[in-house]
Amino acid sequence: MGHEGVFYISESADLVEENGGILIWLTARAEPGEMIDFYIHLNHDIGLFPDDRPMVAMAFIDYEQVPIYIDDEAHLPLYVQRKKETWQSGTSACSGPTGDI
Repeated sequence: MGHEGVFYISESADLVEENGGILIWLTARAEPGEMIDFYIHLNHDIGLFPDDRPMVAMAFIDYEQVPIYIDDEAHLPLYVQRKKETWQSGTSACSGPTGDI
C-alpha cells in the first residue's frame, strides 16, 4: 500500500481514501455500556520489519483502559501476530463508558 505506519484504527473496513490518504478516526460517542465498533488495520512493510512481529493493542476510554472485543471475546490487552508483507484488517469493539465519571 505504500504507507509506512503499521497500526491504524478506523470506523471503516476500507481504510484508504480514493486519493490514497488514510482515514483517521479521532473520536466516537456512545451511551453508557454501548459497544463501539471499529476496525484494526495492520500493515507490515518488509522495509520496516523483515519478519513476522508480535503487537499489543490497548484501548482507553475516558483515560481508563478497557477491553478490546474480538468475536465477543474480551482482550485486555489484545495480542496479535503481524505477518510480514501483508495488510491485515479485522473487526473489533469496545464498550462505551459506564457513566461513573
